[in-house]
Amino acid sequence: MSRVVIVGGGLSGLAAAALLEQHNIDYTLIEVKRRVGGSLISQSIDNFIFDGPGFVSDAALLDHPLIAEWGLRESLIPAASSVVFHQGVQSLIDTLSARISGPRLMRMALSSIGELEGGSMALCMENGLMLNARAIILALPARYAERVFYGYRTEITEHLLDYRYDNLFRLSSGYRDPVELLDPPEAAFISRFSLPERGGMIVQVGIPTTRQSALPDEEARSLCAAWGWPVPDALYSHYWAEANPVTPHTSEYPAWRETLMAMLPPHVALIGSDYVQMPLPIEIAPLSQCLSQAQEAFAKILNDL
Repeated sequence: MSRVVIVGGGLSGLAAAALLEQHNIDYTLIEVKRRVGGSLISQSIDNFIFDGPGFVSDAALLDHPLIAEWGLRESLIPAASSVVFHQGVQSLIDTLSARISGPRLMRMALSSIGELEGGSMALCMENGLMLNARAIILALPARYAERVFYGYRTEITEHLLDYRYDNLFRLSSGYRDPVELLDPPEAAFISRFSLPERGGMIVQVGIPTTRQSALPDEEARSLCAAWGWPVPDALYSHYWAEANPVTPHTSEYPAWRETLMAMLPPHVALIGSDYVQMPLPIEIAPLSQCLSQAQEAFAKILNDL
């Protein structure tokens, strides 16, 4: 039996694992996908380094104590009210992944959790495997967390069912030389920066969509042409299902989150980007808050243990 099981290998889950390992606390990490990092991913295309949803982050990331502790401060470049990574946000995930050596169960999906006699926790996987732990850190989006609590803490499930998302696909265009570009009228957001280490000028546009896939390059070029943009030197179209939370942007969110956290049973922490306040522009990922959540979950679990 692991002392702690972390479910979810995105930024929050990896940061929690790194903190547990640093303090010699036994843990197991479970991730449903083939890779860790969640939606934070970088791609090298035609000498440009493009990011997925974690395009730029809040400026507070630059001074976060964990960033300094992990030796990542020099990897960040201030850009107005935000920061970008020299070599893409993947460098953050790779650094964290290298810091953890505990067991990883990849391509494993959690079905439900419950309590056992004596105070330990049980985890039932979708393949029928059962795991026990002293404590659980759920680093899961709200849309998955609500299913995990069903039948165990139904009130949490019902509370999480109120969570809302918008669907966006993100189109990143790379230009080796700076160009003037008009903002697309249908864009939910547009971000841009110029960085020679990343290939030149990179512009990312978020477009509301009902489709559930990235754009083929030919369609992406046609879209740029419809906006009156020059032909990009490189393109990266990225889609991540329900990657744009709506609920954290509402005025009711602080009270909603406070109620949710008060509902959590002992020995269970719930963290991730779905549970941070987002007063920032939609294109800025609150990565610093995700790291702080991991610290809070670690402190809670340490106290429980």
